[in-house]
Amino acid sequence: FLRLEDAGISLSTMEVLVQSLSGGREAWRAIGDELSAVEGVASAFGPEHVAADLDYLMGRAPVVLLMPALERSQRMGGQKTFRWTLRFPTAGAESIGPIEQRVKRKLADIDQERGTTSTTTGSLLGALGMQRRLVRTLALSLALTLLVTAGLFLLVIRNLRELGIVLVVNLLPVAGVFAVASLLQYRLDASTVMVAAIVLGLVVDNTFHLFYAAGRGAARKRPRNRVRAFDHVGEAAFVSSSTLLIGFSTLAFAGFAPTAHFGILVSAGIAFGVAADFLLLPALWLTPKERR
Repeated sequence: FLRLEDAGISLSTMEVLVQSLSGGREAWRAIGDELSAVEGVASAFGPEHVAADLDYLMGRAPVVLLMPALERSQRMGGQKTFRWTLRFPTAGAESIGPIEQRVKRKLADIDQERGTTSTTTGSLLGALGMQRRLVRTLALSLALTLLVTAGLFLLVIRNLRELGIVLVVNLLPVAGVFAVASLLQYRLDASTVMVAAIVLGLVVDNTFHLFYAAGRGAARKRPRNRVRAFDHVGEAAFVSSSTLLIGFSTLAFAGFAPTAHFGILVSAGIAFGVAADFLLLPALWLTPKERR
């Protein structure tokens, strides 16, 4: 693939459909030239090339062999929708997206000038659209989970400082999951898109039990009660988290890669959650004076 692209042969494509186009071959050729000139597009293959190929073949092959192509050419000429295939170098979403936007701007100019209706399509753009929807799903699920969690903690804690501590302690494992995914170069897919929200839902459980064990209102303000909360529920929280960690880590041995990635990321999130609850939470919960 790399050698092909070094030779200028692009492997990725998007399709452009133009409806209600009139003007025949001259219009086809003009639109093909305009699309080929878009930055990032290597070439555009459209009806003007099909027509040229048919002209070339007419005198070089029996007509009976050309009948399917001739029939398609006639249908293409009688229809009002025409297709161009745009080729460009294979790249990631960060490069394909801008090319698509530039093509759409060019099509908007063509539509305004010729009174046509144009659209972009193709399997590659479909995959790119799915990737964008996955990212939106991840952001929405994480935001909703965080909003509900913060609201419930605020009802129980009723202290903005402690609410801020809860958010820091429970968002650290989520950040750890993203770091692990980036380090292992895991792609966002249908199996990993919900990992952040799931991890947040799992790790917040221990934090809630620790806050609840410290008492409510004036009782929780006493440093001694906050420290003793770890004596009361610390062992149970650790055993519960360890059980979850072992359970999800077994998925890492799955033969199906998305399932294995899911298990690894959730396990990593639980491990970060344990560290946050038993190391970071005590450090933030007690003020420097109280720690002394």
